[in-house]
Amino acid sequence: MTSQITGNAPAAPQEKQPVILLDRLGYSSYRGPDGRPFLPADRWEVRLVTALERTGEAVGAELASVVGVPGVEPAPFAEAVRFQHRWGGRPADRLVAVTERFLLPAAELREELGIPGQRVEQALLFRDKVLMKEHLRDHGIAVPDFAPFSREAALTLLDKYRRVVVKPRLGAGSSEIHLLDDVAGLDRFVRDHAGRLAEFEVEEFVDGQLYHVDSVVRDAHVTSAVAGRYVDSTMSYRRLEPCRDVAVPDGPLLDALLAFDRAVLAAYPGFTGVAHHEVFMSPSGPVFCEIAARAGEAASSPASGHVPGPTSTK
Repeated sequence: MTSQITGNAPAAPQEKQPVILLDRLGYSSYRGPDGRPFLPADRWEVRLVTALERTGEAVGAELASVVGVPGVEPAPFAEAVRFQHRWGGRPADRLVAVTERFLLPAAELREELGIPGQRVEQALLFRDKVLMKEHLRDHGIAVPDFAPFSREAALTLLDKYRRVVVKPRLGAGSSEIHLLDDVAGLDRFVRDHAGRLAEFEVEEFVDGQLYHVDSVVRDAHVTSAVAGRYVDSTMSYRRLEPCRDVAVPDGPLLDALLAFDRAVLAAYPGFTGVAHHEVFMSPSGPVFCEIAARAGEAASSPASGHVPGPTSTK
């Protein structure tokens, strides 16, 4: 006599994917308002590399291994990533970084360790302000007149536009930005930054209101986006003042910003992720400012003064 069991066999438990999270903000930043982790324990085995002073935030069933790194220099963080990649005898499947200063080191580590994701060549087009503008200019995007910094290039642009902006090529957070209106100011900048001039770019000062568009992108196609107008200067932190923004309401301005955002991100074939895109609205239309492959601070922090705005899902 034989017996037969009918019905569906229970599904095998899904194997968790090991992912390295490269962080310096603190692990509490990776949870929603309800406290649920962005990388839930039923799907991910999280190997965290975080700032040493933030290790107290590293709590959760999804965490398999935590390494705290002192200081802010990227080299010790990179060594910790290498350790976490080997942890448990199983290579990590993914390496995640959301802090702008870690995006390029993360791309370098993916190439070194053979982890899928954004490579160095792609990351540079979101980080290096000269390569970024060259790339977009070649794709027909309106960008400011710019050049890698030299005194001669700055003089040419200053003579043409009467005011120029000098930015670090790999800068973030509006740090080390200089507005130059005359030759005396230019010479002072050259003198103060001797030995580092190759780290900067110079561009025309665009006279226009600054906006940002924060997007979710899949294969260079924007699936969702929100636009905001800056109320304060992005350099207001120098005066210990807030940088606030308000949502752009429905209408022609929002339509123009979202269309420009789609055109810019279409120039990044294969890109999937989030983007923080800053745009000048000049009398002649939108002009590119810069873009980063990360979420905008306003969208990620309720304390920033951001007011949620209209969303495009086209």
